[in-house]
Amino acid sequence: MLSGKMSDQYKEELKKRGFRLTSQREIIIRTLIENSGKHCSVNDLRELAQAEDPTIGIATIYRTVNLLSRLGLLNLVNMEEGFYRFELPGQKMHFHLYCRICGKVIHMEDETDKEATVKKWVEEEAFHFLPQTLEIAAVCDECHRNFPENNIAGPPCSGFGHGRMGGHGRGQGGRGRWR
Repeated sequence: MLSGKMSDQYKEELKKRGFRLTSQREIIIRTLIENSGKHCSVNDLRELAQAEDPTIGIATIYRTVNLLSRLGLLNLVNMEEGFYRFELPGQKMHFHLYCRICGKVIHMEDETDKEATVKKWVEEEAFHFLPQTLEIAAVCDECHRNFPENNIAGPPCSGFGHGRMGGHGRGQGGRGRWR
């Protein structure tokens, strides 16, 4: 089973780096792996993990997510929602395109060509490429048709630094509007 094999790899990596593997940490890791590709938030992860062990607290989720992120075992994805979503890292670059108005998210195709372009840019600046997720803000065709062109830009992009949530956020998947 793939998720079992991946879970074992995460457990081995934590042990190798001197971190304890508690039963709650194991549940959180397994939950992340089983829900790979769903871009879970901390709250999503808490709900899923607590279905297996109701004693897992939000602080344990945050500590585990921060640890996995620091170790390079988990990518934090910032889509300007005021919180991070999570994605398991691959050995390649991964691209998301999201609408700043409605919140629609798509995975871009032909990632190999895009990755080659980004690697070239990185190497031209004498840096070494790292596998990662890149989020690109844009406006989908439907929202572009429904909003006058002078209002499309919306709030400024916030950048992707940890904790710097400038701007006003992005759409809420059709549920809300700009804040």
